[in-house]
Amino acid sequence: MQSLWCDIEVDHQRALIGLCYISPTSTIENDEKLLSVAPQHILIMGDFNFPEIDYASERVAGRDTEPPAKFFTKTQELCLFQHVNDVTRIRQNQTPAKLDYIFTDEENFIEMISYEVPLGKVIM
Repeated sequence: MQSLWCDIEVDHQRALIGLCYISPTSTIENDEKLLSVAPQHILIMGDFNFPEIDYASERVAGRDTEPPAKFFTKTQELCLFQHVNDVTRIRQNQTPAKLDYIFTDEENFIEMISYEVPLGKVIM
C-alpha cells in the first residue's frame, strides 16, 4: 500500500486528508495499517482495488476475514460516506469495476464528482 496523509487545521477544526493506493497484491499487514486510522474529520481518496465491495448494495463478495470485508466493515464503523457512484476502471476484455473511492465523514462534503477519461487514455 502507498499513501500520503496530511493533517490540517482550518478554523480551529482538524481534518485528516489521505490519498491511497492499495495494490491488488498488497499484504494483509499493509491493509491493516489503513484500518487503524481514527481522526476527527476525514477525507480519503484513492485506488483501493477492492472490486468485491459494492457500497450501493452494502455487500462484499468473499469471507468476512478477507481484506475487502475488513475494509468495508471499518468504513462502516467510522460512519464514512463513499461518494463514487460510477465505475472507475474500464479495460478491454475486463468487467468494468469501481476501484477508486472518495470517503468523507460528512455526507454533504462532496457536491459533485466528474468522471473523465483517464490521463493515460487521452487521445489527441
